Amino acid sequence: MGDDHHRAHAETLYRHRRREEQLVTITSFPSRGLTAAGAVLSTALLLTACNGGSPEETETADAADTGFPATLDTQYGELEVEEKPERVFVVGSPLDVDILDALGEPAEVYGGGAGEDNALELAPWVEGLYGEYVEGLIAGNKPDAEAVAAQNPDLIIYFGAGAPLEQSSYAQLSEIAPTYAYANLPPYQDEIENIGKLTGTTDRVDEVTGRIDEDFAEAREKLSGLQGKTFFQGIASADGIYSINGAANFFEPLGFKPSDNQPTGDMTQTLSPEKLDEIDADVVVLGGEDEPRQKLEDDSRFDSLPAVKNGTMVIAGPKENYLPMPTQIGPSSVPFILDKLVPQLEDSKLNQEG
Repeated sequence: MGDDHHRAHAETLYRHRRREEQLVTITSFPSRGLTAAGAVLSTALLLTACNGGSPEETETADAADTGFPATLDTQYGELEVEEKPERVFVVGSPLDVDILDALGEPAEVYGGGAGEDNALELAPWVEGLYGEYVEGLIAGNKPDAEAVAAQNPDLIIYFGAGAPLEQSSYAQLSEIAPTYAYANLPPYQDEIENIGKLTGTTDRVDEVTGRIDEDFAEAREKLSGLQGKTFFQGIASADGIYSINGAANFFEPLGFKPSDNQPTGDMTQTLSPEKLDEIDADVVVLGGEDEPRQKLEDDSRFDSLPAVKNGTMVIAGPKENYLPMPTQIGPSSVPFILDKLVPQLEDSKLNQEG
């Protein structure tokens, strides 16, 4: 990515640190629409907070705010973090990078199996939200414990993307630092709360969660004619159309419900090209590489699909697979994806007619 890119990351991290130093005992985020008057008031409160109160009161408040030691029930048992982490290392999870930044505790290090360019193609909204990127950390769903240890983390967050971390690998990482590992994405409300506990920022959880809820609410208003309509999503490949269960976590807050052939629960599926005409959902979001996707569009049955007729067929480019597979539901990803998705549905015939 170059020196300029990493310099930008470092500057972003520095700004976050400065913000934390300035906030002291102020625990609530300002709203995104903060007025100039509100900013002046906030400054006055900060000065008052810095100049008032005895050392004993400040020490008590600091202890109450940190919430450590922090404990969290995980699939590997109870996780305990004794002190507030200063060097958080996120492996494989752009969602947690997103959440950490929103909570005011940006990840010092983010990494995965692929290079940074690939990671940012999958989740472009996290660019600039972390300190540095390290590649080559995962091979065959096994983390390189030595490479992780070299980063000197005091908290490791590991996402297995559907494949649980083996107990032996978890034990290796836990010897390095407290490790929060999970394989399946929980509801965004739960994950924000989990990260808040581990980083001592539970006072900010409601504000961050509320931002996401507000983004979905605004989108539902724009898509009022599509409320209660069915959806189907998938990635075109040579074998057919691959759909995932996790997409419902994004489309249901938009007011949609899964179609009969949209997987839910623990299911995933591949719909063969011969069954193209079975895609009868009101809204369809289709992605994938150009060649297999174009074959579907060239099929004589494609134009007869309800979503095509209704103007609610959304075609995503090969570098936009986060549209048909929006599994990363965070404070930066949601507005990013909605900004691309909602305009394509808002003016549709089905939405306008209700």
